[in-house]
Amino acid sequence: QASATGGQLTDVLERTADDVRNTNIVKKDIAATLILYEIFVLFASVVGTPFLFAVAYKLVEVFEKIAPKAGGGLVGGTGGGLGGVFSAFASIKVSGAVISSSDFFWFTMPTIFITALISSFIISVIRTGTKSQGMKYFPFLLAGAYLVYWLALTVISSLFSSFG
Repeated sequence: QASATGGQLTDVLERTADDVRNTNIVKKDIAATLILYEIFVLFASVVGTPFLFAVAYKLVEVFEKIAPKAGGGLVGGTGGGLGGVFSAFASIKVSGAVISSSDFFWFTMPTIFITALISSFIISVIRTGTKSQGMKYFPFLLAGAYLVYWLALTVISSLFSSFG
């Protein structure tokens, strides 16, 4: 009778050990997934956003330089015999830029600031489960984002300077 109850105890202990191993595997998977989320948020806020803003800034700057040379004339044609397919585009006039490059620059500064702030809170929630620790990541995210923005502006401007 004692060996019969002892045999059942062995099965229970083996199942418990399997459950503990499975729990550890699930915890490692969750940790890996959270690290990927953290890397994505870091990349988006420190590299992606500032780089795209730098490209957009240069685009606005190029449009600012091109618009006066275009002279406000008509763009497009009369449709080219295609039954008026392009007639809607025939009356488009090129005018000056709607937003200046300096206005866009001053738009990007607080936007990068806010993006870094929110990202620091998101990273804090991912790491610790609470947003209260987010401010300790903020200065590093902000400095990195502004550094990438400045570097991207410098590199893109040097690339476009060779085009005249």
